[in-house]
Amino acid sequence: GYYCSELKGVGFGIEELRVAGYSGSEMRIAGFSATAMREANFTCKKVRSAGYSAFEALEAGWSVEVLKAASYEPRELREARRPAWELKAVGFTLRELLDGGYTTGELQSVGYGAEELRAAGVKLAELAMAGATVAQL
Repeated sequence: GYYCSELKGVGFGIEELRVAGYSGSEMRIAGFSATAMREANFTCKKVRSAGYSAFEALEAGWSVEVLKAASYEPRELREARRPAWELKAVGFTLRELLDGGYTTGELQSVGYGAEELRAAGVKLAELAMAGATVAQL
């Protein structure tokens, strides 16, 4: 057989290659964008398993909620510059946001209190640096 990239190079389109059984990973290696994958009816989950970044999936038009369902992690969404409030709104937990690299200050700005942050394992020094008062602690 031929590599997906060879067939693309001689003019075969993504839809023809998909029907022929080429995988999402092969499509990515051949240079198809996440947007092209979406237009060819690949799911966000397939795009994720093919190795596309959260940024690429968002750029293709999928929402943060769809990316969450496709198993993109908070860390990946943070790297794609999605704000903490957006992840909180689609159901990521405080612990997931902390593990994803969101700062104490970012989490306070989306409504998490000092007590919740402390219970989730944020150190006292971090809370104090983020402006928590003695009364809040």
